[in-house]
Amino acid sequence: MRTLMYVTTRLFYKQIAVKYLEPLPRDKPIIFVGNHLSTFIDPILISVNTGLYPAFLTKSDVFQHPLVRRFLFSIRMLPIYRRRDGEDFIQRNEEVFDVSIQQLEAKLQFVIFAEGSHSSFRRLRELKKGFARIGFEALERNKGELDVQIVPVGVEYSDFRKMHQTVTQTYGVPIPLKKYLADYRQNPQLSLNIIKADVYQALQKLVVHIPTEEYYDEVEALRRIAGPWLYGYLKIDQTDPHQRMAAEQQMIDAQTALEANDPTAMQRLAKLVNIYQGELEKNNIRPWLIHSPSPSLIFLLAKLLLLILLSPLYLLGVLTSYLPYKLPVWFTERTFKDFMYHPAVNMTGGMVLFPLFWLVETVLVHAIWGNGMLTLAFALIMPIAAWFSLRYWIWLKKWWGRWRFLRFTRNKRAEWKGLKQQYEEIITSIRQMLEKSKVPRTLSVKMK
Repeated sequence: MRTLMYVTTRLFYKQIAVKYLEPLPRDKPIIFVGNHLSTFIDPILISVNTGLYPAFLTKSDVFQHPLVRRFLFSIRMLPIYRRRDGEDFIQRNEEVFDVSIQQLEAKLQFVIFAEGSHSSFRRLRELKKGFARIGFEALERNKGELDVQIVPVGVEYSDFRKMHQTVTQTYGVPIPLKKYLADYRQNPQLSLNIIKADVYQALQKLVVHIPTEEYYDEVEALRRIAGPWLYGYLKIDQTDPHQRMAAEQQMIDAQTALEANDPTAMQRLAKLVNIYQGELEKNNIRPWLIHSPSPSLIFLLAKLLLLILLSPLYLLGVLTSYLPYKLPVWFTERTFKDFMYHPAVNMTGGMVLFPLFWLVETVLVHAIWGNGMLTLAFALIMPIAAWFSLRYWIWLKKWWGRWRFLRFTRNKRAEWKGLKQQYEEIITSIRQMLEKSKVPRTLSVKMK
């Protein structure tokens, strides 16, 4: 199942970039502590990318149905109970913690998302102490001899609600819990707070952390608006998602300093961003078009001709693969009010439905034509056509965006000039903000 999920995640996402600040201590018990953005995909990524077999601690809500409960137990998912789950929630949690400790004693691992719940905001929230309590109890049971390692895991999605996006996963430097044990025996509560703070600081360096609440939307917009300029300004490798993330965080840190030291300048920048965003939306222009080279009419017409020539393969992909793609989407939209569940259900639904539909369609083709070679060719080309139809749709949308943008620049020259001026004002403000900033950020990582 893990191998199947590995393949599925690589097909669902355009790119999954995994890096370690230090190699994982695979011969020691590990507590993975991660941020939580995407319900089931976050734990799946830890399992398939590390090649380990950890247990997972998750909220008890998903364990209600008996069959679901049995399945989740079979893949080492364990429920964490809360007061609302009954008066015996503490006793039930003790049983789960005991299983987690057994994992550590066997030099295995468990995963806990210490924020306590998932969130769509790019902001690391306060961590709960459960991971530290379990770790210290495991140490005490084994007379301090168990070398438990806490490994912070940061994950970022370019857009966690959609497929064909970029995922950036970073494993931090392992923190040996034994170094806190002597202090824990003297003052348990203080030691729990210290280890929680240390893990928080380590984890915060592995994610995009936007601390502002007042200007959160504007900072998110700046990542889209200024990203390509920022990467060039900081001279990073734009093909490396980890370096892009580090560059964006440096801009965010500079914005945090600006908001604290010069509120008037921050208000002015936020106003510029909102006006610029409004103009983009009014003219239906994507931010990336502004800083891209202006397309020529000849280039667009040549690309349109190529798209027309390739359209039969796109249509084949749509005919054979649209339903297994769309059915999970329809199901999640009507079943889950919390959109954070959508990508996980869509991905796992596609994992089941695509092979099933392709098998049925292959059988139908053989029943109709009765030709073995034709059936084999059809079976082999379906996955290729499905992948191509997705890429084709993206190319078509980008072509249409460039076409509208070309018409905009030619037919509304005054508005285009004003839009460019607004963009330059924003970039000038960001440059000044970075130059004034006293909080440079670097992310030194080793390739997996």
